Amino acid sequence: MIATNCNNTRTVQTRPAEPTPPPQAADNLALLLTARRRRHMHRTAW
Repeated sequence: MIATNCNNTRTVQTRPAEPTPPPQAADNLALLLTARRRRHMHRTAW
């Protein structure tokens, strides 16, 4: 039980530090998705 708790705490500690960079990548992906959607909309409009 203690080992699992230690592992959980370690994973939690390591994850918070990592999430900071990913958000930027997520935003970039969202922008790309929105751009693609807009392009598709333009294509449909044309």
